[in-house]
Amino acid sequence: DVRIDESLRETDFGAWEGLTFGEVRERYGDDLTAWLASPDTAPTGGGESFTQVAERVAAARDRLVARYAGRTVLLVTHVTPIKTFVRLA
Repeated sequence: DVRIDESLRETDFGAWEGLTFGEVRERYGDDLTAWLASPDTAPTGGGESFTQVAERVAAARDRLVARYAGRTVLLVTHVTPIKTFVRLA
């Protein structure tokens, strides 16, 4: 049974979407520095902060644990949600 859960999507990087790290550094250097320094800072152009991603992923984890208690579940997602799951474990 395959289900799509939008709360497991990758971070919304706002104006940085599709750019390499180097391109973000060139175009938005000060914003990138602030984003790397604080989990509460969102990327340029309306993206998500790491804090927002963590809240979204934690809520998904809680729903999954309640729904599939005692069962094995496979999640396919992206790097930031995966790292967040590990951090929340």
